[in-house]
Amino acid sequence: MAFRERVIGLSAQELDKLKQSKYYKEFLTLVKDEWDNLRPADHKTIKQDDKVKIIAIEGTAYTHFSDIYTPLELKRDGREVQKIKNSPTFKERDPITVVGEYIIMEGIWHLQWISEDVEILPTHEFDDIKRGTDFVLRFEDEKETNFYLGVDVTTSSDNTVIKDKRGKILEFLAKGDLEHLQYFEDPDLKIEGKVKGKKGQFELPKIVIVLNPKDAEEMLYILLKIKARQKLPLKYRQNIIPEEAGEIKKQQEEMEFVRSRVEEEFISQLKQNMEAAKYHLDEQRERDKYVGETGLVKKFEKAYQSYKKLYERIKKEA
Repeated sequence: MAFRERVIGLSAQELDKLKQSKYYKEFLTLVKDEWDNLRPADHKTIKQDDKVKIIAIEGTAYTHFSDIYTPLELKRDGREVQKIKNSPTFKERDPITVVGEYIIMEGIWHLQWISEDVEILPTHEFDDIKRGTDFVLRFEDEKETNFYLGVDVTTSSDNTVIKDKRGKILEFLAKGDLEHLQYFEDPDLKIEGKVKGKKGQFELPKIVIVLNPKDAEEMLYILLKIKARQKLPLKYRQNIIPEEAGEIKKQQEEMEFVRSRVEEEFISQLKQNMEAAKYHLDEQRERDKYVGETGLVKKFEKAYQSYKKLYERIKKEA
């Protein structure tokens, strides 16, 4: 069934089949683990199959921030996350809901969706699980200054869930607020080689990208085939039989459809949030005419400009 015809989620039987399949196990090792190792934590490098691999050191996700937060704060936040991870709701979640964020990261990074010049920063588990921000996109403007966008990928066909997540962002904007991350880290030290990367609390604009569960399942299979093919020696990739060439073309067409749809959703969500921020900015300016300057205009202006900058950048490049 083509992506365009997908309108419902996976059945319980389909989900169970997926969880037990080799595809899901391959996803965990080929895709998920690689991105999870890039989340904020102490890391070490190891040599594996003549390649250098970066891995997170187990148990350092919170101690990595001991230079910023007290042991009590770190223990409290770690305990809150662990409580969620131990809950039946979290443990029994559909495996396909885990897949979505990694598919989008793969698409942006390896298939150059959204922009050719963008970095992906997977978030700390606290900001992922508690704050609902899966990863951060980092762009660079003409002055070589970094600016950011938080992304929550929601794999669901439940309109109530989708509306609630997007509604929370609009509620923030009504107060002139952006998304708040507790354990953000930008390791980029490029600016003159002197300025340390951002670490700790951080505010940034955010959007919610929605994937239909059946789309995510199909994309998972295609993505794993692409990654498996990339691992083949060049001579095998150069001598593809006609049947396989036809399958590859079909996969490319499917992924191209997904790419265009994801980019359209990025632009649509940025535009909606930008317009909401502008509405509240204008409203605050009008309010200040009657009560005098409150200092809030700058706050609303910052929220508006952050979305406007991203909207113009992504619309131009997508």
